[in-house]
Amino acid sequence: MFSLLNEKLRKLVESKFEKPTEIQILSIQKILEGKNVLIVAPTGYGKTEAAFLPALNRILENPLPISIIYVTPLRSLNRDLLERLSYFCKNLDLEIAVRHSDITKYERRKQTLFPPHILITTPETFQLLLISKNLKNYLKNVKFVIIDEIHEIVDNKRGVLLSICLERLRKIAKFQTIMISATISNYEVGRIFCKDYEVVAIEKSKEYEYHIFLEKDFENRIKKILEILKKHKQVLIFTNTREEAEFLAYNLKKHENVEVHHSSLSKEIRIEIEREFKRGNIKAIVATSSLQLGIDIGNIDAVIQYNSAREVIQLIQRVGRSGHRENKKPIGYIICSDELEFEESKNIVKLAKEGKIEKIKNMENCLDVLANQIISICLKERKSFEELKEIFKDSYAYKNLSDETLKETIKFLKDHKLIFEDENKRYGTSKKGLKYYIENLSFIPSNKQYDVIDITSNKLIANFDENFVATELEIEKSYLIRGASWKVVDIKEKIFVEPSEEEAIIPYWEGELIPVSFEVAKEIKNSNIFEGEKVEIVFDNKYFYYIFHLPYGNKVNETLMYAILYFISRVYSEIFYKSLQYGIIFRVNKRNDEIFKFALENLDKNFEMFVIESIKNSKLFYYKFYQIAKRFGIISKDAEINFSKIKKLAEFYRNSIIEKEVLNEIIFEKLDFENAKKILSEIKNLKFETKEKFSKFSELLLKRVFSFGEIPILTATILEKIKNRLLNKKLFFICLNCGNYFESKVKDINFSKCIKCNSYFLSIVKHDLEKNLKIVNKKIKGLSLSKEEEEIYQKLYESASLFISFGKKAALVLAGKGIGIETAKKILNIRKIYKSEEELIREIFEREKEFLKIRHFIE
Repeated sequence: MFSLLNEKLRKLVESKFEKPTEIQILSIQKILEGKNVLIVAPTGYGKTEAAFLPALNRILENPLPISIIYVTPLRSLNRDLLERLSYFCKNLDLEIAVRHSDITKYERRKQTLFPPHILITTPETFQLLLISKNLKNYLKNVKFVIIDEIHEIVDNKRGVLLSICLERLRKIAKFQTIMISATISNYEVGRIFCKDYEVVAIEKSKEYEYHIFLEKDFENRIKKILEILKKHKQVLIFTNTREEAEFLAYNLKKHENVEVHHSSLSKEIRIEIEREFKRGNIKAIVATSSLQLGIDIGNIDAVIQYNSAREVIQLIQRVGRSGHRENKKPIGYIICSDELEFEESKNIVKLAKEGKIEKIKNMENCLDVLANQIISICLKERKSFEELKEIFKDSYAYKNLSDETLKETIKFLKDHKLIFEDENKRYGTSKKGLKYYIENLSFIPSNKQYDVIDITSNKLIANFDENFVATELEIEKSYLIRGASWKVVDIKEKIFVEPSEEEAIIPYWEGELIPVSFEVAKEIKNSNIFEGEKVEIVFDNKYFYYIFHLPYGNKVNETLMYAILYFISRVYSEIFYKSLQYGIIFRVNKRNDEIFKFALENLDKNFEMFVIESIKNSKLFYYKFYQIAKRFGIISKDAEINFSKIKKLAEFYRNSIIEKEVLNEIIFEKLDFENAKKILSEIKNLKFETKEKFSKFSELLLKRVFSFGEIPILTATILEKIKNRLLNKKLFFICLNCGNYFESKVKDINFSKCIKCNSYFLSIVKHDLEKNLKIVNKKIKGLSLSKEEEEIYQKLYESASLFISFGKKAALVLAGKGIGIETAKKILNIRKIYKSEEELIREIFEREKEFLKIRHFIE
């Protein structure tokens, strides 16, 4: 097959590859014939070369700037491709470059002045090519658009964005579209990028080797992972969350050379870890999805999946990172923490071996992307309604877009001064619209992490997702974190908490965990641990739990939960509710079996309406509103989260295109009406069982939401933590007599005078040491001070007076956060009324909290 290539290119290819792979044989000829293709083959079959080599061959006839655009979903994959493809380009005198947000201004300018023949980019940066004054002129040269790892974007808004951009490019250039995927099973979804193409696929699946282990004890899980590491040269370990990745890496580092890799780490750190692993200097990397795609980081012997991968497609992608060659067998180990994870993993492996991969769907009619692209299209050239309509209707993602919806979106943009209409009824983008567009180029879902800080010890105790902070967290309320109750004192860039004796609210937001499908979940029915479909009712001395045993997957159970909620919310004012892949949990303050039974009997009356109405009043709705309002420019990118304000804003925009898009996104991402309707008749007469304690299966469900056991809150322990923090605080001491200075922790203070001149006038300083020293030395030399300097010196003098009067206690008080001279004087001058040091510590802590609450105003 390589014989079909240009002689010079053929020699380069044959020097690198002994013979073409099966997918290369099938693909190269079709692409050379000028056909659009979707290439599907397992990892390690040479799909990249199958797509790139024939495209490269075609442009050699007449190489022009930006002849090939290669789109990938990850910037790290861009870097990898640049290294892989540069070999061919350098030897053929062709320029290849990466263009995304990480490149330098110099590189960007160089590309603008001298565009490369091949440009590797992301969907977000691709759209900028269309509005670049200089680069747009070269887009008419495009002969090929290659889209890699399409399964990562065909079912989300990044894919919708790319769909419109491709239609805009088709107005400028005539090009072939080549799509690539290792795991896609529904070949029709490629239509979002190209309406007419041929599928070139390796139908036989690569043989994978799987080993599944159940280890309930964490230490045993660590031992098992270490055993596996000893058997292999280099291993990737995948987890489902960043927290798990960090925790595992921390514990494994005690025994092996292990690093952690996830999207929250800086680009530089990630690149360095990838390079060191490729060089063989790192035994294993613990990663999230950041290393899931086909980045070449060396010959990986095996993959460990920590707990269930949750989807067949996820497991295949992850395990496929090992044995990354056509003739190598991928090896995967799954380490499970409980029976439910074990059974789920067994079912996923079974479906993987049978080749039953989850089918994905395209997103359609996304109104935030629509608004964003109207602004982009009208930036450089004014467009009429009909011209806009033509562009969007040509996109597969908007094939069902109505004139009414397009007009409503245009009106929204006009009303918010993002676009304007001229006298010829043509639309242009305003300055405000340009600013909005530049700030909203990306449709990658953001999920900011907030550090949770214990103000008694100033230590990090947890991280909360932005979604939980936006919808759940309130100041002065207590939450269960790591088995203890903590009261929220302040929410800003970080969340400050203090130990609490109050009853704690349980943080139950699952974040963006991958949903388990209907097909995977229903396999659990045949498991020994499943107790049958029923509703288990348990009273735990305060609350009644209604636990629905329903093995139908996250999306179906979420849909059913909201439908049931529609009915029971008319009886209960406060309800805790949570859906999981194998059940639904409701916690209420009184028993009422009748309302739950009534709900089940009547769900089929107007099922979709029940679900939508419940969602409109849910915290999920308000969080999604917060996200989408930011995409529409209604909430600024750096706005502080405030749930009450979000709720008021959502009420103001009821029935607007923002609300419509919120519901569109929730329905697509979180719900499954189709499969939920299939089982309505099955659950209509579920058996209700009253239990004295939770059954084994219910405990497995509850374990994913609650932390059991009493919360030991010891006031003495809390005060000891505060005291230790204050005693370990470092302070500076400046002698007002000679200008000498030194540093000491509060606990190490066993002096009362200057060690140089024996003066008792030692001033305690917490910050701005150099500035304070300069003022003291000016004073000692008899130089005149400015008014501001006189005020500062007076504070230094008062600080020294406090140290003379109260010694170490003065230092202890001044070590408190936000406690200055005036506050310290108040605390110390009423010290005589305190009966113990404990009361002094309490007073310092109360003053610290006061400072924390008013610091917004101070700033």
